[in-house]
Amino acid sequence: AIEEVVNEIGFNNTYTATGNTQLTAVKTVNNATPSGEETFTFTLTANNGAPVKKADGSDYTAAELSVTNNGGAIEFPALYYTLADVGQTYTYTVKETGTDGNGYTLDKTAYTVTVTIKDDDRDGKLEITEVYSVGATSKDEIKFTNEYTADGKTHVDAKKTVNGKTPSGEEEFTFKLEIA
Repeated sequence: AIEEVVNEIGFNNTYTATGNTQLTAVKTVNNATPSGEETFTFTLTANNGAPVKKADGSDYTAAELSVTNNGGAIEFPALYYTLADVGQTYTYTVKETGTDGNGYTLDKTAYTVTVTIKDDDRDGKLEITEVYSVGATSKDEIKFTNEYTADGKTHVDAKKTVNGKTPSGEEEFTFKLEIA
């Protein structure tokens, strides 16, 4: 019998970790929740090559990162990160798109979202931190506020008859116009 002595046994372990974040924002019109008919468009843009990955690892298209509000809620697709992103800080821009019109003045604020990825716990779940700012000013949330104003004129023509005939002009009548 041949006897072989093994002096070393090796084990090769593999560790992976992933995580995601879903950016959200709030929309108001005249400081109230927009009605179902009031829809606005918002975009999420990656800055300086920041990743915009789906769960399957493919990239989102620009169209997929352009969303409309649902009442006062704005939800962007979740962004996914892997171990390759640990230690990285990425920035994104969130803004309302479109133009003023039809009585609406759109919010022109561009929010910077700074995303930091860590794996301190080594539990397979990445720790993702988001910080919101506008310029050098820190913000607690992303909030877009539009203003809506309406004005208009109306012209009312009226004709007075008495028993089907035009009055002679010597009678006096008083009229009251009420908005219903």
